[in-house]
Amino acid sequence: MDLYQVGQMILLAVVQGIAEFLPISSSGHIVVLGTWLGVEELDDVNVILHLGTLGAILFVYWTKLWQLVGQDRQTIPRLIVATVPAVVIGLPLEKYGDQLLASPLLAGFMFLVTGGMLIYISTRKVGERPYQLLTYRQALLIGISQAFAVLPGI
Repeated sequence: MDLYQVGQMILLAVVQGIAEFLPISSSGHIVVLGTWLGVEELDDVNVILHLGTLGAILFVYWTKLWQLVGQDRQTIPRLIVATVPAVVIGLPLEKYGDQLLASPLLAGFMFLVTGGMLIYISTRKVGERPYQLLTYRQALLIGISQAFAVLPGI
């Protein structure tokens, strides 16, 4: 790996680190920026960047995860329900939709969809409730929403 490629990876990692925790698509930004930079094997790079993000999340939320496994165990079935739609949509897309998921054109269009959703959501009344009170219906709706997040730009 030459110095230019190292610079590409650092830039992509910085974008991933910033975008992942904002209401924008880190994958979409990685697809667009990686394509613009001419990064080869962008799918592999994206997976590695997301593994780094997962490691950071596990590090920061370690105590909350133990709380979930311990005293908030009743929430785990709802998390499984929320995961099913993403698996049902994500696995076939991952297997058959590689070109689609790496498309900067799709990511750009989905950025517009995300922008529209953010504008709409900003007009809604904000409500908060503890995750322990999540219903199965709400978990399924969250899972369906997350399933669309498989698309770059969402």
